[in-house]
Amino acid sequence: MLEGTAKGFPGILYGIYTGSKTGELVITAGDDVRRVFFFKGRPVSVVESRTSEPLGRVLLEMGIILQEHYDKSLIEMAKTGRRQGEILIEMGNVTAEQLEMALFAQLRKKLNRIFFLKEFSYAFNEGEQYIKPAGDFASSPKVTTLAVIYHGIKNSMKETELDGTLCLDGSSTFRLAGDYWSMSFSLPLSPEEVIIAEHMNSPATLDQLVGLRVLSRTEILMLVYYLSLLDLVEFERGEGTKDDPTSPKGASGAGTKDEHAVLASDLLLPDQPSQPAAPVDAARPPSQEIYAAVSPTPPSPAEDAAAMREMVERFANIHQMDYYQILGVAKGADETAVRRGYFELMRRYHPMNLSTDDDEIVHVAKILKVKANEAYTTLASPNLRDEYDRAVSEAAGRDGQAGQRAGDAELEYHKGDFFLGKGDFRNALASFKRALELYGQQPDFVAAYGWALYSDPDQAEDVRRPMGRQYLRKAVVLNPNCARAFIHMASVARLEGKIDEAEKYLVEAVKLDAAHELIGPERDAIADARKKPGAAPKATQARIEKKGFFSKILGGSDDE
Repeated sequence: MLEGTAKGFPGILYGIYTGSKTGELVITAGDDVRRVFFFKGRPVSVVESRTSEPLGRVLLEMGIILQEHYDKSLIEMAKTGRRQGEILIEMGNVTAEQLEMALFAQLRKKLNRIFFLKEFSYAFNEGEQYIKPAGDFASSPKVTTLAVIYHGIKNSMKETELDGTLCLDGSSTFRLAGDYWSMSFSLPLSPEEVIIAEHMNSPATLDQLVGLRVLSRTEILMLVYYLSLLDLVEFERGEGTKDDPTSPKGASGAGTKDEHAVLASDLLLPDQPSQPAAPVDAARPPSQEIYAAVSPTPPSPAEDAAAMREMVERFANIHQMDYYQILGVAKGADETAVRRGYFELMRRYHPMNLSTDDDEIVHVAKILKVKANEAYTTLASPNLRDEYDRAVSEAAGRDGQAGQRAGDAELEYHKGDFFLGKGDFRNALASFKRALELYGQQPDFVAAYGWALYSDPDQAEDVRRPMGRQYLRKAVVLNPNCARAFIHMASVARLEGKIDEAEKYLVEAVKLDAAHELIGPERDAIADARKKPGAAPKATQARIEKKGFFSKILGGSDDE
C-alpha cells in the first residue's frame, strides 16, 4: 500500500495514469472520505461519503428524463432495491446509450469535485481485488485520464494558486520539452491553447505569451501547469526567482533549468515509466514498432533539399486534398496505417525539422502540420471518420452548387475590401458578412469582418473594439497562418498606442506572407507612429488595389 499527504489531486492522478495502475485510491480530508477506483490507470468509479450524485438527477439535469420519471424511479428503487438506471430503461424513459452518457457525466462530476480538495491524505491499494466494489469495470464509462486532469485544473485552480505553484518571475521562460509533438494530437487542448503551446517551441516568457492576445494570463498559466505535469514543458527560471518551500518543487536555484517542470514531488507514486500509458478512449501514440519504423535519421543536405522540394510539390494544393490523400493512406486504412502515415509526415516535413528560412517552404510546412493534425484526429477515431466520410459523400453531390457559392463569397469579400478602402464601413461590413454567410468561417473573411467592425466609427466604441479583436483572434484560431489577421492585429495595437506589440504582429505576418498587399501600408503607418510618439494614432485604411474593376462596377474612382 502506498500512502502519504498531498496538496493537490492532479499529480497523484497523473502518477496512477503513468504507472497504468489498478486499485483503489482512498482520499481523506477530515471526515470527508472519497474512494476512487482505477483500472489500468483509468478512473472507473468514485464513491463519496458526504455528497451524493444520483444517476437519475444527472439524467434530469441533462434533460433526458422528466421530473415525473425521476420520481417514479425513486419509488420503484425504494420498493425493489434495484438500480435506478435499470428501472429507467425498463420504464422506457432512457436508452442504453443515454444511460452511458449520464454515467460518464456523473463520474466526471465526482472526479472534478476532488480537484477542489487542496490538502488531504491518501492511500493507494494496488490490485484488482480492491476494485471489485466498483462492479464491472470493463463496461464502466470510458473517461480519459488526461482529459480529467485538464478539466480539473481549469475548473478548480485560481491565478494566485497557479502563481504560487509555478514560482515564476518576469524573466522565467517556458519551452516545449519531452514528447510534446508526438502526444499533442491526444491532448484535449483547444485551438487557442495549441497556438500558445506552439509559441513555446522556442523559449518564451509569460509576458510574450500573454502579448499574443489569444488567451488570458490565467488560462496560459493553467496550460503551462498542465503541460509541466506531463513533463512536456521545461522552465528556465531567472535570477530573481525566490525559493518557495510551499511549492511542489520546493526551492529552485537561480537560473536553474527544471527539466521535469514543477511537480515531481506531487507524483508520490514510485516507479513511474518515462512515457505515459496511452489514454483508453483517445487517439493513441503509435507503438514502439511504429516509432522505430519512422525514427529520424539526420538527412544529408541533398536529401533535405529534395524532401523540401517534394513537400512543396506534393502539397501545393493541400486545401483541395481529402484527409486520406494528406496522410497518404487508402480509404480502408486501419488505425495503425493512419498513425504510421501521420508520423511519417511529421518526421519528414514538420516545420521544426526544416533547415531553411524559405518563406514558401515554411508556409507550406505550417499549413501541412495543421491539416495533418486534423486528418489524424479525424481518421484515427471510428466515429469521426464515419462522420467525415458521410460529409464528403454528401458534398460530392453538391460540388456545382458549392462552387457557385464559393465564387459569390469571393466576390463579396473583394467588394468588402473595396468599400473598406473607401472608408465605407457599413457596406464593407455587409459584404464581408455576406461572404461569411455564403461560404462559412473562412479565416480571411473573419479577419476582414473583425477589422471592419473594429474600425467603424458608427458602432459604439465599447462594443466594436472588443468584438473586433475577438473576430481577429477567432481568425487566428481558425488558421494560425492567417497573415491578414496578424496584419489587422498589428493595426489594432498601433491604434491603441502599443507600437512594440504592433511590430511583433507585423513581423509574424511577414513571415507568413511577405508579399501580402496590406503589409506595406501598415509598415509605413507603424514607422510614422514610431517617429511621432506623441501624436495621436491615425486610423489609416490600407487599400487593396483592384485595378479599377470594382470602381467600375460599384461606382467611384480608383484615384479618390
